Amino acid sequence: MDATVPLLSHKEKMKFRWTAIDRIQLLSEIFFISGATVALVYFASGHAERRYLLLVAIFGILLSLTSTVYRSVRVHLWYGMLVDAWVGFALTFLSEVSVEADISNRLLTIEQSLLFGGFMMRAVCEYIAAVDGQFSANFQHNVPWGSFLGILLSFSLVVDDSLSVLIHLLRAMLYILLALMLTLKVSFALILFLVTVIHDFVCSSKKDDWFLMFQYGLITWIYIRPLMQFLFGRRRQFQCWLSVFHLKALHYNLIYIFYILLTIFYIASHLLAAVKHPQLTLLWPVFMFILIMWLLIHFPYWIFFLSMFRRFGMESVQNCTQPICEQTRARLHLMNNCLRAYGTVVFWLSGCAMLSSLFLSLCLYSVITLFSFYSFLSVIIFELAIVDLSRLLSNSLGGSCIAHALFIVQNEEDKMETVGNRLLQFFKKRMLHFHRPRNLFRHDMEKTDLLYEINSFFTCTTEDGLQYDSYFFYYNGPTDVQGNWQLKDDVFTLDDLLTCWRANILKSNSRLLIMIDAENAECWLKEVEKIEQDAIALQTRVQVADAEPGSADVDFTSSWLNYNDSEAVDEYPTKCRRAASCISVLPSFEQSFASSTFKFSNSVKFLETVSFWKKTLPDRMVGLVDAATHLNSGIAFLCCNWPTRWRYFKSRFKVILRPNILDTDHDFVFCNSF
Repeated sequence: MDATVPLLSHKEKMKFRWTAIDRIQLLSEIFFISGATVALVYFASGHAERRYLLLVAIFGILLSLTSTVYRSVRVHLWYGMLVDAWVGFALTFLSEVSVEADISNRLLTIEQSLLFGGFMMRAVCEYIAAVDGQFSANFQHNVPWGSFLGILLSFSLVVDDSLSVLIHLLRAMLYILLALMLTLKVSFALILFLVTVIHDFVCSSKKDDWFLMFQYGLITWIYIRPLMQFLFGRRRQFQCWLSVFHLKALHYNLIYIFYILLTIFYIASHLLAAVKHPQLTLLWPVFMFILIMWLLIHFPYWIFFLSMFRRFGMESVQNCTQPICEQTRARLHLMNNCLRAYGTVVFWLSGCAMLSSLFLSLCLYSVITLFSFYSFLSVIIFELAIVDLSRLLSNSLGGSCIAHALFIVQNEEDKMETVGNRLLQFFKKRMLHFHRPRNLFRHDMEKTDLLYEINSFFTCTTEDGLQYDSYFFYYNGPTDVQGNWQLKDDVFTLDDLLTCWRANILKSNSRLLIMIDAENAECWLKEVEKIEQDAIALQTRVQVADAEPGSADVDFTSSWLNYNDSEAVDEYPTKCRRAASCISVLPSFEQSFASSTFKFSNSVKFLETVSFWKKTLPDRMVGLVDAATHLNSGIAFLCCNWPTRWRYFKSRFKVILRPNILDTDHDFVFCNSF
């Protein structure tokens, strides 16, 4: 009998999916709101609005203390509007205390208000997207409307002249239109960024335009991110987009190279802006360390592209002589390791930098200096956004995979018709290619026909002649006591499947993802666990002794689909809980959270990242790649990561509330309990 095990509720899954990026964003919001509140109270001395600002300060502190509630109670959009409005009002009013209200300073003020107000609201939306697995780009979530209201409120309190109020309102409305255009049009945002850079370097005689330049770049990038999130928010792998739009591997590589070069140029503009502001030199060690970390993370990618171009020329980049699956597998492994170490370090550095910024700005007794420090503090927050964007691009560009699927169903057609249609719809949404989808239901299949079907399945390639990154195999039918599939004339064993697999796929380094909904299927788990030379993951149901009444009537495939279907995330049937198990020998898919459930074989030499780089790169560069790959094993990262390790040991003494998940990188996962 199949056991019934408790499943996480949606609220519990939200609670236990905090990552280093989430902690960084939360810390940034708390420090920024608290710092702006203290600055407002400090610089309000001598002004008639001191009492009013004190109320605003108290309100800001309350917001900072309840920021966690803000993330948890995500349905209350009005709360986010209040945060945006307060930040917009605070920064705008702060700049009005002593800064002359010319066009440049006014534009800079509005940019800052929109930047921080919008970033807070957008960070929460991205957190929701990470939890729910879906995201929709719309005006309600992507445009910081509350910041606009706060800016208009500050204008009405500071400026007495009605004509000036009208001018400020007109400028605010123009910038609202500009923000909307930046939100929807990436091409317009890039043109604005390039025109601003050219104007600052060529046409302007002011030396302080570096400061305005990186403000333009910052707000431009912040408003590009929602569209990027919209394109890849549902984890649509980039190779799937290549397949849909009939693009070549040249576009794939050029987009990633362009992203790296543009980010380097943008960080360089930040550092040059710091040179123009001597007060910011004290923060140079912090930012240089972050920059070095960022360079080390992406260093293997640059070496890879340069080496491929040097060895094979442009033809290798365009035709992709190496299978894309090898590139994406190595890149995903590096990104997981490096981001895990990078995030924990920046988590502490960001807090120290924010505290030092606030302390120095208060000691210098200057509103414009405080404004400069907060502007450069925004660079730190943007660097954190770069980490998040890198993770997003690693899932969409670096971690992209396309798969081929084969379904073998030997049960009654009436019983499996509904589930079969759900399977087809589920995988069509995830852009899996099907091997003869019309022949889903098979009756009285002979072993010869099954072997022919499987060999034909494994020899299928993409339109470009490349092997698929993954081959998904689903079986639902009768089995014997050893888990072998019962056919009309014989049984089909795991060795038969592996023989076909190794004869066709082994040299291309593709992966085999197996899902079995049958009795005694756990016998194959023990066999897969012993495999040391193949990349195989197996998802199946298990049988335990203490079965609960009614659990045998629950369909395992339907429960698995309900768990993985993001559109039905709140529709889990309360009694459809299944005991499942997954065995994987995919070392490249190890997750960031600690888990001892999945057994990863260290003997899979051709799938190891370092081994891949050794085959691809010159010998003199392998040492540098090894250092970058094992970056997270140093003492500094061990010290900075102690809260995560403490949480891991603490969780060992508690009931594991979330299922252990193996991400297949195809927008569905294999779990150990659902």
